[in-house]
Amino acid sequence: MQREDGRPTNGFLPAYGTITDTPYGRIDRRLNAGEPGVDHLKRTQSSLGWLLSHQINSDWKFTQNYKYTHLDLDQVNTFAYGSDGDGRSRALHLHRWHLQEPLPGQPHHRQAQAVRQHPAAAHLRIDYLKSDTDGLNNGFGFVPGLDMFNPVYGAPFDITGTPYGLHSKQWGAYASTQLRVGSHWNFKRRHPP
Repeated sequence: MQREDGRPTNGFLPAYGTITDTPYGRIDRRLNAGEPGVDHLKRTQSSLGWLLSHQINSDWKFTQNYKYTHLDLDQVNTFAYGSDGDGRSRALHLHRWHLQEPLPGQPHHRQAQAVRQHPAAAHLRIDYLKSDTDGLNNGFGFVPGLDMFNPVYGAPFDITGTPYGLHSKQWGAYASTQLRVGSHWNFKRRHPP
């Protein structure tokens, strides 16, 4: 299991105040161009799986594997995207990005395979993949501007999101045969082609 609990930051600042001179001086290199009291990243991820293998007899071997992954993610980023840059403004324009996937997002992957050894080798394989992801995502939203030379944090703004769901299932199956003739010839056929 992995856990991460932190505060994302965005180091991008406008040219005005960093490269271009202003009547107010330069932007402090340590400026947090976000909202420290709101910005956060909370992530918990866990995985569980197995790989089984059984030699049925001298000709056939069976393998099966399974993997389950669970991810909880809650992230709010506030970031600078520019300024007026007209020599009079001190305002740094801010936007926010919000992603929340508090509900299980689980890719399940199962695979089973039976293999027959030569002289006429045969492979039979079945795959199944299922993925469910539900969450909130707002893309980008408005945040009140920040004085880039004397920042005052804590202006109120809404954090909203649009619910979404991504659900998919995938099945696959194939068989192949292989025939070895002597030490130089190997013929292989896959089904379906």
